[in-house]
Amino acid sequence: MVKFSVRQVEPSPMAPSARALLAGLAALVLLPTAASAAERTMPVRVTLLGQDAGVATLALETTSDTAATATLRAPGVLFGGGKLYRVSTCVEQHAQRALPLSSCTTADVDVRGLTGRVARDAPAVTSAVRRPKAGVAMAVTGVVTINQRMVDGAWKEVATTWTAGRAGASLAVPPSGATSGVLPTLPDGATLSTGAVGGMNTGAPGSICGQNLRGTTMTRPAGLDTKALGAAAYPYEVGEPTTGAAPRGVALVLHGGGWATNGIGALETERPTADAWRARGFRTVNATYRACAGSLIDALDAFDRIHRAWPDLAVCVDGASAGGHLALSVAANRPVACAVSRGGPADAEALAGQDAAPGPGGSKTDGPRSLQNFMAAAFGNENLDLASPVRGTTGARVLMGVAESDWLVPWAQAEELRDAWGAEVVRLAAGDRPWVHGNVSADALADWERRVDALAAGV
Repeated sequence: MVKFSVRQVEPSPMAPSARALLAGLAALVLLPTAASAAERTMPVRVTLLGQDAGVATLALETTSDTAATATLRAPGVLFGGGKLYRVSTCVEQHAQRALPLSSCTTADVDVRGLTGRVARDAPAVTSAVRRPKAGVAMAVTGVVTINQRMVDGAWKEVATTWTAGRAGASLAVPPSGATSGVLPTLPDGATLSTGAVGGMNTGAPGSICGQNLRGTTMTRPAGLDTKALGAAAYPYEVGEPTTGAAPRGVALVLHGGGWATNGIGALETERPTADAWRARGFRTVNATYRACAGSLIDALDAFDRIHRAWPDLAVCVDGASAGGHLALSVAANRPVACAVSRGGPADAEALAGQDAAPGPGGSKTDGPRSLQNFMAAAFGNENLDLASPVRGTTGARVLMGVAESDWLVPWAQAEELRDAWGAEVVRLAAGDRPWVHGNVSADALADWERRVDALAAGV
């Protein structure tokens, strides 16, 4: 994994591939708006029937040498009456070997009180685009996905515009000084036995990463500080040790959610983990992050803020699922003392060729493949090597756990980290206690906590 830099704590040389990837960070700030160049139409295909329920149009407009606007609309889509639908519309902008940036919106279409076929507009999305430099291939890609609420409460995809792969859903962005551009070579992703494709946050090949904001569900506990690290692009909570002693270090805690879920509600899921670190004598920073590519940027930024605020304290990073991947990524890019990954992938490139525990439908391969597609959606399919922390190095003490019943993260991921980093790895036996991506036994859970305690005690 090539070193990332947000605010570099210790200056170090950066490889050209890292500079290329970090060029995508510019897309995460406010961009200029833009006027007209090209259009692509895509059928809204009803998956089971093979029929079209409407047409979506992706338009790219340019008004200056540096700016453009991409808009995706699907007016007058036909919905079968008597049902509740959820429609997601996404536009992704992606230059080769750079971080993708997506703009997505979701709306419910409730036609349960109607009969026959009912025409409704899908929510439109407009995304400001910064045109690339000469010689850089860049595309805007659009997808509309329609899910239907089933009797059991689950959502099932029933229609999509993703019918001709990435190239059929994309327009080339002309570089500055040019009137036309070329599409970058961006693979769709790892195929699944279900045949699913496209959509927002689906884990299918060609899917796009879009924010899944979770609102707060409880009152914030007393004693947590939300301002100690200054104004950040993401919410966080700082807590003091409950041992009554001065902090022995700082623990940065990162939640999961497919790199797309964020917000106070997501942060709340890791409050018990932060409580445990405070009981070990650590000050804690329980942080959420912006979605998709912003997740890694914000995890690094959180470390940098901690290091500036308390430079004399060692920092440990602990994360679950996507947060476990981010914890390992911080360890590969910053001078952390220890890192804990609870069911977080370490090698994005290898996932599609590895088996995990049987998942829905009994497949051992669909879980790792869908996980790779989630990572491709967040960081770019061509950037999976750069989004694989195991390909970097670290001076941290590292602990990684994978549930025996984990159907997303293969045990081989832990073995790779052990061989590359000398990490302590644990396979938690199956049982009835909820953990990450599966249930584990009470003994396995107790053993895991003892191992984290020992890791913290060594800081």
